[in-house]
Amino acid sequence: MRNMLLLAVALFLALAAAAPVPPQKPKPKNQVSVSISDRAFSPEKATIKKGQSVLWTNNDDKDHTVDASDASFSSGTLKKKAAYQYTFSKTGKFPYACKLHPREKGAITVE
Repeated sequence: MRNMLLLAVALFLALAAAAPVPPQKPKPKNQVSVSISDRAFSPEKATIKKGQSVLWTNNDDKDHTVDASDASFSSGTLKKKAAYQYTFSKTGKFPYACKLHPREKGAITVE
């Protein structure tokens, strides 16, 4: 009985080691990431193509917002580790700022 148990465990371990590892989900090619940390957007400026998305992630210990100067997008309040994504469907330059910290500014240029 003990030998059967050891054989079953050995077989299980061999099969588990041979099982394929699922691939990690790659970052979408049509997405640009902007980090909010140390009360700044990084990168502050980015150029993307029409149809691409920008993902802002709050990596700071303070709340922040992402608000377009022309009111075309607004994240609302982003708590620590929260994120906001926006897909740009028009070309142009889109300056934005944090309503809670007006000195925090950035811009997205869409070609």
